[in-house]
Amino acid sequence: GAALDAPIDSAPLCERARAGDTVALVVSDMTRFWMRQDLVVPHLVDYLTERCGVREEDITIVIANGTHIGGDEQELRTLVADAVYDRVKVKNHDCEAKDLVYLGTTPHGTPSSFFQKLPSLILAFWSASLNSAKDAGIFITVAVS
Repeated sequence: GAALDAPIDSAPLCERARAGDTVALVVSDMTRFWMRQDLVVPHLVDYLTERCGVREEDITIVIANGTHIGGDEQELRTLVADAVYDRVKVKNHDCEAKDLVYLGTTPHGTPSSFFQKLPSLILAFWSASLNSAKDAGIFITVAVS
């Protein structure tokens, strides 16, 4: 919780996620499971519910499948952990759905779209490692609509 209470160059997460907000937590699909988001997501969900006051029914975990086919229930449980799957909604994102909302363009020029019903807060969980370095990092990008 300390890193979420005092993140680098950002306001604390609880200043962005509050009771009454709808939150989408975006995580990678099974092709990036080496990042082990199943070890981090439970802590983020606990933090959002216990410290920020966000209700479990207002949290949706969105699997960023890209152009991959979305996983079945067992794969989704593996990605987010059984305990989290049983508490909050977990959905596969379909990049070809006809009802996506255009959010804008990334700095690299890639168009970005999301489900039609936008949450009040989107948390994108990224884990990165450098192949030639021993350091790895976890990054959480916050977008408030």
